[in-house]
Amino acid sequence: MPLPIHGPAAPPRVHAPDLSSRVTVTYGDYFTCLRRFLKDSIPAILSGPHRQPSGTDAMEHIDVFLVKHGLLYHPSRIEVALSDRRLQFAANVAVTPEGCARLETEYASLKRLQNDFDFSYVPQVYAKATRLQAGRQPAAVFLAQWFESYHEFHVGRNPAGRGMVTLLWNSQTDPQRLLAVQQHQVYRQAARILTAYYNPLTFEHIAPWHHAAGDFVARVQHNRVDVKLIAARGYVPLLRRNADPHNRLQAQRQMLEALLVFLLQLSMRMRLDREDGVGQVVWLDEAVVTDTVEGFYDGLALACDRLSIPAAAQGDFRIYLAGVEPDYLHSLGLEMAARLFTPTEKQVLKWHLERHANQLHGALKANSCK
Repeated sequence: MPLPIHGPAAPPRVHAPDLSSRVTVTYGDYFTCLRRFLKDSIPAILSGPHRQPSGTDAMEHIDVFLVKHGLLYHPSRIEVALSDRRLQFAANVAVTPEGCARLETEYASLKRLQNDFDFSYVPQVYAKATRLQAGRQPAAVFLAQWFESYHEFHVGRNPAGRGMVTLLWNSQTDPQRLLAVQQHQVYRQAARILTAYYNPLTFEHIAPWHHAAGDFVARVQHNRVDVKLIAARGYVPLLRRNADPHNRLQAQRQMLEALLVFLLQLSMRMRLDREDGVGQVVWLDEAVVTDTVEGFYDGLALACDRLSIPAAAQGDFRIYLAGVEPDYLHSLGLEMAARLFTPTEKQVLKWHLERHANQLHGALKANSCK
């Protein structure tokens, strides 16, 4: 039976996203490819830098659970049974040329975040192989940390009434509607994570990211919420640094402009999802603006502390951002929408961006003196 490489259905033959070659990979091909990879990588992990007290001799068996089918990846949860415990990993598998290329880039991005930051918001990566075969197709795999009890969240129909709500997609139960306090934490923490990895000096950031792709996952236990980012497709500069490094005022000005661009894009993307992760594009309600700004400043404090940027400068950031007028936020947002968002997202942004600019301005004003 072929893997549904290009969508949720499994037609007799499916096409790679670039349509340059016809791709057919069966489930047998998939699991055979993954078995070969795990046969070498798991013992190396258990006896190498991630050595377990039980050692490799205590390994009894490995179980593989296919989680879902994405456009580029087909991830599985890996359970390694040792004599006294079970270890879990995530295996991302790509079986198209575009997927294999993206997998290499993402592995490098996650590895860099793992090496350069002390945060634990993204999964650690352990092993990669890029010259595998899934049937007759080239394949690539990387093994990463599995976040147990974390689940995707998406906007969906309110199961208890009218309207749209944020739902936690627990695979063991029906989707769970998040309470207002839980929803606040989910989006605030998502904004904090992305901002914590932003570099105000080099303008490097994690991009692209999408709620609809399930890039964020959350563990929700009553009012205790913890969010992780499980994808990092790239870690690249937001803008080109064209300020004269010897001109301090010019460099400071560009730092502020880049920070504004980062925040505005963050606030726009944070309000975009797809219904149930796959349906029509949905615009999240105004409360997410406040969540985003609060999370942005949480993360900015972490980013500045890591780079030894003084508290006085952080105060200047707040003053500058609070002083940006809604009209400028609106015009800049339209320019960004034209270059950085899909046609469907652009249509949604066109309808909402002017009001969003006013809401963002109000939230920045409210947070200017904290």
